[in-house]
Amino acid sequence: MYVAKPIRLTFLAGFFSLIACTAPLPIVFEPGLKAGEFLARVGASNAVVLRSTGIQFDSEIELRMVGARVSPGEPLHQLPGTSSYFQGSDRTKWRSAVPHYARVMFRDVYPGIDVVYYGHDGKLEYDFVVAPHADISRIQLSHFGPGTSFDLSLSSITATPFRAALNIITPRGEILHHAPRVFQNGHELPARYRLNRQIATLEIDGRDPSQPLTIDPVIES
Repeated sequence: MYVAKPIRLTFLAGFFSLIACTAPLPIVFEPGLKAGEFLARVGASNAVVLRSTGIQFDSEIELRMVGARVSPGEPLHQLPGTSSYFQGSDRTKWRSAVPHYARVMFRDVYPGIDVVYYGHDGKLEYDFVVAPHADISRIQLSHFGPGTSFDLSLSSITATPFRAALNIITPRGEILHHAPRVFQNGHELPARYRLNRQIATLEIDGRDPSQPLTIDPVIES
């Protein structure tokens, strides 16, 4: 995925803040506190919670995959090193030797559609991996949190009306989904978000339903 400049994801008060830098820190994935959940971390900062049903950015703001099946995450590509957390006096909440992974997969969140989370240049990305004949209209995104809303705007990657980005407007700033990039058989297909009553769906041109494809959103804030 091409990006205009390196960006590092850090966290401020449990929320994303973006800082331009020349050497972005990698995002690593760790098993979460609840079974089946995973955390996306940058350094020792606060974490974003990843589930098969969406992304929880902090205690209030979530991106939800409407109608997604609850399923446990599967870590992929274990990385060198571990983390330990000894916070507070309650030893039952301490964690040691927590493994790091490069990716996390949630299978069949929709029939025939997996979600894979990973990091790239300090940005959190995820792919919908779509099997042949799977129904992409099942993919529906919503937001949750006080004062949140969706808005479509021109993407900074491709500034055309047909490549609008999907913003989650929150009281503390915006979380940006760049216009999705869709790939099938080595070719990129035109794709865009559609917004109806604060539910975002995907529209893809030229898809061959007999072949697999990958939908690649990019998140910034």
